[in-house]
Amino acid sequence: MMINRGTKILSRRKLCLILFFIFMAVGNPSLSFSQARMPPISITVLYDNYPSRQGLNTGQGFSCLIQGTEKTVLFTTGGEEAEALFQSFAAVHVDPSDVDLIVISQAEAGPIGGLLRILAKKGGGQVFLPASVPRHLSEQIETVKGRVVLVTDPVSVCEGVFSTGQISREQALVVDTPEGLVILTGCARAGVVEVVEKAKSVMPKDIYLVMGGFHFEQQTEAALSPIVRRLRELGVKNLGATHCTGERAVALLKKDFGKNYIALTVGEPIIIRYY
Repeated sequence: MMINRGTKILSRRKLCLILFFIFMAVGNPSLSFSQARMPPISITVLYDNYPSRQGLNTGQGFSCLIQGTEKTVLFTTGGEEAEALFQSFAAVHVDPSDVDLIVISQAEAGPIGGLLRILAKKGGGQVFLPASVPRHLSEQIETVKGRVVLVTDPVSVCEGVFSTGQISREQALVVDTPEGLVILTGCARAGVVEVVEKAKSVMPKDIYLVMGGFHFEQQTEAALSPIVRRLRELGVKNLGATHCTGERAVALLKKDFGKNYIALTVGEPIIIRYY
């Protein structure tokens, strides 16, 4: 009996402790179980003009992989050299089949790159397209079991990741990170300032990084100065330019942003950690 009573007392104590910790976790936000360490968000360029090391092919176009968010997202799928995209997947040790959903930036057929091959390999998948995309492109995607979502207005593609909605036949992607918003553009033909203003109107938060193609190839330094000034007014902390920005414009942006310019290269991830 003594042993049984002792066992009962011990069990009650254990039960009381369990109930206490559950109460504290639920009732006290500072002790919430949600404070478990979250995996970092990584953003890796897979297709662009600039390689991070030898052995990675490049091309005129853009593709970027976002990991660590609710779903693994591929933003645009490269240019005409689709094989270069698959080589980049292999280089960063990611199977294209692990991509959960794909967001295409532009309505033209050119920038879809390796999209159809990825969908064929996966056996389908969700694809977010600007609403102005030609119908024949949607049909091509559907032939490989792609589930097309036509985007006009801002829309969440998964938790913490959203499309700006269509801006002059193009959409940008926004990732909500611990450091602030990361805005990704394919070419930003409507203007990178317009893209940033639209993103901030949807989610009025600090902007940690704007990255991607900015379509500055024909811009002079005089034309770029007010653009850079406006980006700073909007609170853009860091900038990283890729393919269609143009070599001269990239040099000017590096000069203007200094240490806050982030050089983007194929295969080199940007890691953003939770504190």
